[in-house]
Amino acid sequence: MRKLFLVLLCSTLLFSGVAPISAETQTSKESSSESEKQIRENLKMIVEKDDYLEYTYQENGESYKVKEEISKNVLGTNISSVIYKKNKNNKYVKDSSQQTKYSTDTSVMEIETFDKNNENVERQTLQLKTDDKMNKKDATNISPYNHDPDWTFVGTFYYDSRIKNLTIAAISVIIGNIVPLIPVKVVSGIAAAAYAIYAENLYYKVKEWGIYYPGTIIPAGKEEHVWIYTDKYRKNLVPNQGHWPKAIIRNYPKP
Repeated sequence: MRKLFLVLLCSTLLFSGVAPISAETQTSKESSSESEKQIRENLKMIVEKDDYLEYTYQENGESYKVKEEISKNVLGTNISSVIYKKNKNNKYVKDSSQQTKYSTDTSVMEIETFDKNNENVERQTLQLKTDDKMNKKDATNISPYNHDPDWTFVGTFYYDSRIKNLTIAAISVIIGNIVPLIPVKVVSGIAAAAYAIYAENLYYKVKEWGIYYPGTIIPAGKEEHVWIYTDKYRKNLVPNQGHWPKAIIRNYPKP
């Protein structure tokens, strides 16, 4: 009976010209649109180091390989990426390249894309966007450690970042700057999954707890529970990443 009522309701809305608008409706449309986009298939990480990534994937029947060199300093991160395409002779030849610079101070990422002849074809500047809002309505003071009263709930933080046209290394840099406590291997896995599905943005939810040395305001530790989504309604988690949230703990030595 309930199914019949829903069918009749949908039919009434359809023929009356009234379209129901809701977060769920928008999300389903967004998901449908995402499913129609290109996907990088069979993405395999060949080399995964702090300063070098190499991976392959297939797209539209073509095979690609990407090599990325990563250098970091106090000012930020530089990434040199070369994209190769497999030719008819089964050899990878240079197809395009990217130079990416990320500034820690300004949270700005500059990307220059070049064709196979090293001619500049595109310049892009991304400002790392932060929602910068804190929601304490769900501050339950529940500790991550079996209701240990020494742990204090700090709040829930929301962030988002633009990652369109970025490589795995560049996406990893952005994720690592927003949630720096996540292990590098986990970050690169999330970045690779987002890269494979052509995600244009990532949306973060971070719950934070803190603990202090007894009788002081000196931090003794911090725990974060992190969720990362591909839609602004925070319903679709980055796929194939195992259990969510990612729990990160950091202990601070007493000064």
